[in-house]
Amino acid sequence: MRKQHGLTQTDLAEKLACTQEMFTYYEKVERKPPADKIPLLVNIMGVSIDELYRAKPVKLNGRSKDPRLWKRFKQVEKLPSAERRTI
Repeated sequence: MRKQHGLTQTDLAEKLACTQEMFTYYEKVERKPPADKIPLLVNIMGVSIDELYRAKPVKLNGRSKDPRLWKRFKQVEKLPSAERRTI
């Protein structure tokens, strides 16, 4: 996607305020960018977060690729509403 936008790793690293080496890790998917960098990437690339991560749609039958995430959501739903606001 970076190449499609005509950006070098150094260009994008500068826009994200990180080193070119760190961006190389992000691009190779050895590490995920920190959460605060995601909105910047989305804006720079002009794509949605799903497109950025090449996410697949969530299945409607309630099953997920990551059952741990759904288990966590269900745990949060069981908390009293006052506690849910702090999570």
